[in-house]
Amino acid sequence: MPETERRLAAIMFTDIAGYTSLAQRNEALALELLEEHRRLIRPFFRKHRGKEIKTIGDAFLVEFASALEALRCAYEIQQSLHERNNPNVRNRIDIKIGIHLGDIVHDDKRDVYGDAVNVASRIEPLAEPGGICISEQVYVHVRNKFEFPLASLGRRDLKNVELPIEVFKVVLPWLMIMGREGNLNKRRIAVLPFSSISPDPNDEYFADGMTEELISTMSKISGLKVIARTSVMGYKGAGLRKINEVARELEVGTILEGSVRKAGDRLRITVQLIDCASSDHIWSESYNREMKDVFAIQSDISETVAEALKVKLLTQEKQRIETESTSNMESYSAYLKGRTLLHSRTRKPLLDAREQFELAINLDPSFAQAYAGLADALSLLFLSGFDNNRGTPDRAKALATKAIELNPDLAEAHCSLGGILDTTGRKFKQAERELRTAIALNPSYALAHHWYAIYLQEEGRLEEAMKEEILAEEADPLTVPVLGNIATLLMYFGRMDEAFERIEKLSKIDLRAHYFSLIYYYFVKGDYQRALEYLEKALQLSDPQLRAISDYGNHGVYYALIGQKDKAFECIKQLEQLPDELFPPNQKQLWIAEIYALSGDMDSCFERLERAPHDYPTAIMLRGFPLFKKVREDPRFDPLITRIRAED
Repeated sequence: MPETERRLAAIMFTDIAGYTSLAQRNEALALELLEEHRRLIRPFFRKHRGKEIKTIGDAFLVEFASALEALRCAYEIQQSLHERNNPNVRNRIDIKIGIHLGDIVHDDKRDVYGDAVNVASRIEPLAEPGGICISEQVYVHVRNKFEFPLASLGRRDLKNVELPIEVFKVVLPWLMIMGREGNLNKRRIAVLPFSSISPDPNDEYFADGMTEELISTMSKISGLKVIARTSVMGYKGAGLRKINEVARELEVGTILEGSVRKAGDRLRITVQLIDCASSDHIWSESYNREMKDVFAIQSDISETVAEALKVKLLTQEKQRIETESTSNMESYSAYLKGRTLLHSRTRKPLLDAREQFELAINLDPSFAQAYAGLADALSLLFLSGFDNNRGTPDRAKALATKAIELNPDLAEAHCSLGGILDTTGRKFKQAERELRTAIALNPSYALAHHWYAIYLQEEGRLEEAMKEEILAEEADPLTVPVLGNIATLLMYFGRMDEAFERIEKLSKIDLRAHYFSLIYYYFVKGDYQRALEYLEKALQLSDPQLRAISDYGNHGVYYALIGQKDKAFECIKQLEQLPDELFPPNQKQLWIAEIYALSGDMDSCFERLERAPHDYPTAIMLRGFPLFKKVREDPRFDPLITRIRAED
């Protein structure tokens, strides 16, 4: 062989992700994984006629005569490591691979030099852990011959490379972020909780509020599908998460993240828009403004995101985005605090939220969103059993109506009013109109889809209800009420395996809700012993008040189903002795009616359903529940529903 030899070749450069930091923490483990990694991947070089040139620490430099062979080798390596890195493996091995096609020079020491080696080494760091990146030269040779998608990351300036090179990412099957249509959807976006770096820890609410406000603002853009707050807030304080993991869990193609620093009236907000397929930044910006500029910042971010994702902004959408909701920043701060507190769904935070919304309204009587927030707080307090004032629903209705008068385009207000009219207002046709209006104004508004599904379920339009709940799930894939209700509807249709899948999702979000859904699941399946086991687990996680209600209610249903009527009726007796104030509206009567129905005492069941005030129509709640088929088939059921609906 001559001293040097020049030829065209495909060069693969590999590197173990995170190896240097691992070696600093645990040198022995790092060396052990290094040797395992070499044993695992060397056979693939030989299989695809690759020539191992050398190892450089934890990296391999390999030469191939064919670009396609190099890419197939890289794919099989990553596939093998993906299978090795199963959930039971404690120490993962993730490598990055870069491939370039170009001139190389061999010397008499079996080493290689040249442009191809340099470019391959610069492309490799652009790959995500477990991923493969290739140059445009490789892409030209393999684009019609390789079975997996190749996504462009754009033209990149590489160190010591004169001209920018277009780089492509191999979209591996296990790293694909797939939408429900089966396609990578960059316009389906998650706004992750903004981190608070404010000097005052009491200002953390502002970062949470900014997250929610950006979600709300961006949701007004019809070309975007924006994940709801409920699902994204689970990532707050969760530590460093891989973009592809978050994207798979939320089924999104793009992520917006950032930080907020509030110091007096000064704001510093930084944002980054990230492509989930490549983990690359599409756009980033820092805003150093005054508090009064917060709405301009929100609209600028939303419009820039739309432009970056090539979404056409309609004129009316632009107007909605750029409309400032209040000029009173103290009022706005109170509103943000209220919205943050509202998501707790427990008594003290709901009362505090009510106080903050009232303060916001006092500071700015024209602030429409504050009226809608107060309407929501009052409704939740009443429906949760924390406020037994019979006038509360009427006040909530008046507040939601006032919000709509101030801002007819406010989807939240139409949704609030629709929910109030449906559950406590006895105005069912108007409720449907308001909920449909909310959805038309904001198609990504998960709560509106969910409340409309509840309405349709009460109407007996269960297939339509399922469609709306699926839309709610797409917008809010990790929310307890939506997953729970989809599971119930699926059980009604006999799709038990699909119902179980939704219930299993709950285990990662709310273990108590997971257990309660399993109780009903096993009740429907007729596995009453398993249902009882999960009932005991659920009660252990419940607060004393809920434990008292659930204990007698669920045990009563259990005893009725297994035919122990004496014990079932004893549970009814215990429920009767509990104060009505402990229960959400009519919940006591509903439990008792259910236990009587499952015990076969239909006369007592209907006596209880008739007794329940119709402003919170208990009988309607039985329409979508599989266990109560006999109640729905009873000749007294439809006339009862007709009488309730006649009040509309």
